[in-house]
Amino acid sequence: MLLSVLALGKGAHAWIFFEDKVPASLARRMGSFLITKTMSKRYQLNMKSYDRLFPNQDTLPKGGFGNLIALPFQKEAMRHGNSVFIDGNCNPYTDQWGFLSSIKRMSLVDIEKFSKEASSNKEIIGVRMCPVDENDPPWMRLPSGKRKYKPIINGLPDKIELVIADRIYIKTNGIPSVLLNQIKRLAAFQNPEFYKRQNMRLSTFLTPRVISCSEILDGYLAIPRGCLNDLFYLLNEYGLELNIKDERVVGKRIKFRFYGSLTKEQKAASRKVIKDDLGILVAPPGMGKTVIALFLDFQRHLNRDINIDLICADTFRNLVFKYFIHEINAGNRPFYQLRRQQADEYIAGLCGFISLMQTRAF
Repeated sequence: MLLSVLALGKGAHAWIFFEDKVPASLARRMGSFLITKTMSKRYQLNMKSYDRLFPNQDTLPKGGFGNLIALPFQKEAMRHGNSVFIDGNCNPYTDQWGFLSSIKRMSLVDIEKFSKEASSNKEIIGVRMCPVDENDPPWMRLPSGKRKYKPIINGLPDKIELVIADRIYIKTNGIPSVLLNQIKRLAAFQNPEFYKRQNMRLSTFLTPRVISCSEILDGYLAIPRGCLNDLFYLLNEYGLELNIKDERVVGKRIKFRFYGSLTKEQKAASRKVIKDDLGILVAPPGMGKTVIALFLDFQRHLNRDINIDLICADTFRNLVFKYFIHEINAGNRPFYQLRRQQADEYIAGLCGFISLMQTRAF
């Protein structure tokens, strides 16, 4: 692998040269594996690195000419020491063409062997298209269904600090990159839209190959709270002691009545949902998921942070009025006579903070 400095001197390209023509899919598979291995040594590497491979797709998009690549040896940039190949100490080679003529190129046989081994070890990307694989035995699955992967890690700390707030924050100080990289991948998955567009031979520009929900913030690695069970299982596999700080806002106690009755299915769902702090309720349209959510608020008697799709805002207002407010007056006027903004303020005071979100279907 060779390195060349970009024309502006801010960054570099890594090059691999082949003996003969190689299918783009095979070359990309090998490149993805190298990125995955690099991430295990440096967790700070962004998942967007998978989108910086050339070629960008396995097949040529319809009507496209391929990918534009900034080739080295740009005359003006070379005058400033850029756009040239460099050694391990970042010094340009004296004889650039002589150096290129002497490098060893990879054969197609070597690439196929390399890719086959990486594929059998599930290390090409290390993130699945779907979290559940029916071919995995039960003992190789995390609670979410994701496959367990436990490499040997040296230098693990005795204790790891976790903070549970709007997300899960893992203090990175003293934790090896291999383990932090595993934690990052708990909150990542392959983007089906990328492969859909690629199979249709459409451009995948601005369509990420991997969607990552992790973020590095001020010495902490942040992942969604939905990854909590997987995180516990992963860290327990290494026998690590956890120092957990719960910084979630509990909310304040509020009093109200629930004017309504649940169906048999709604009662069964609410009994299961209320047992856990975290969860997702999946049900077909018309089942009454919003009603169940309102009933759970009544059961807990705590105000909530409620996020609502803008399209469903009016439906939510009506449901709150029907099951909570009912005949209660807001000030000197009935609730249903209030202007929309006043109604939202009244609901927010009763139920918690309300955020109306505009969503878009792709």
